[in-house]
Amino acid sequence: MHNWYLHKKVIDNLFDRINTLEYQTLLKGCIFSYLINYDNPYDILLKYLKPSLNNHDKSLVYGLFSGAIIDSINTNVRCINLSFDQKMIESENEFIEELNKEIISSEIRNYDGKTVDGDVGEISEYVYMCLNPWLTKHDYSTLLIDLDNTIFDFDLGEYISFVNVIKKHNLEYNDTFFETYKRINKMLWKEIEDGLITKDEMSRQRFTLTFRELHMNEDIGPLCGEEYKEELSHRNDYIEGARKAMKELNEHYHIAIITNGVKTTQISRISSTDLNNYFEELFISEEIGFEKPSVNYFEYVLDHIEEKDKTKILVIGDSISSDIKGAYNANLDAVWISKEIKKAEYPIIATLPSIKYLYLFLNH
Repeated sequence: MHNWYLHKKVIDNLFDRINTLEYQTLLKGCIFSYLINYDNPYDILLKYLKPSLNNHDKSLVYGLFSGAIIDSINTNVRCINLSFDQKMIESENEFIEELNKEIISSEIRNYDGKTVDGDVGEISEYVYMCLNPWLTKHDYSTLLIDLDNTIFDFDLGEYISFVNVIKKHNLEYNDTFFETYKRINKMLWKEIEDGLITKDEMSRQRFTLTFRELHMNEDIGPLCGEEYKEELSHRNDYIEGARKAMKELNEHYHIAIITNGVKTTQISRISSTDLNNYFEELFISEEIGFEKPSVNYFEYVLDHIEEKDKTKILVIGDSISSDIKGAYNANLDAVWISKEIKKAEYPIIATLPSIKYLYLFLNH
């Protein structure tokens, strides 16, 4: 309850930019979002947002979502004393069972007169970035979806594969070891995207450079690189909700997978799952001869899919430097899969924390 004033100020600020929803209903949902059980604010949309909702009910759901987003932000706040206008809020318990009059009345009775104030402008901008994309209708026929950390949990596969490799050589794992490897590996992948090195060079160098920096035996670096590729080829862990999402999306869209991953590794990982059932084409940069974000990569993809109208094609991926930049280079719309909602370096139509929300986003 103590956040109600901050929520109201944010909604007031938002309404200067978004006025297609019902103000009072949006505000009520926002203030009482704390009564809804959710692990992620977007789960509220999964549970309550339906295409058949009227504007009143949509306003309530988007208010709940906005309030949950506000509460998820870590911000420096201060307490101020303000009265609470009970008449401003009405129960919507006939629509959302968690919002019942007894709970609301109890919260109001126990309200101590203090509320939280924060940086309304900054918070409002954040909520706007999250909410505004959901107020637009979308009409795509074809989805170009990245593989690693969009469908497959590459972070988990990377960690397990790394640990297995160093254990083979009787090396002791520690976080510094792994973080050094990840930093060097990320640097080398950026060089691949920029056309500076090949994947074979990257495979030979990533362990060698890691061992060198940590003053370890770098002679086994190339061997570890090959062993790592073999280990990774067996890691086919779906991101939570991704398998269901791919099945759902495949029923309504033409789907192609776009990946910069190593050819043998990606084919092995895909073949050991049912992912083949949920897409029509697989475009691996190693086969094409160009890496994302090169416009040549995307031109090749566009030449080999049925849809030719770029306004009907959507790119979905987790990497700003390859997926989102590549979409921008090719003049295609993009959705950024990122747990952190922040302004992207290139134009996007939305940021979603997981692909499991994509179908709802496109068809709400």
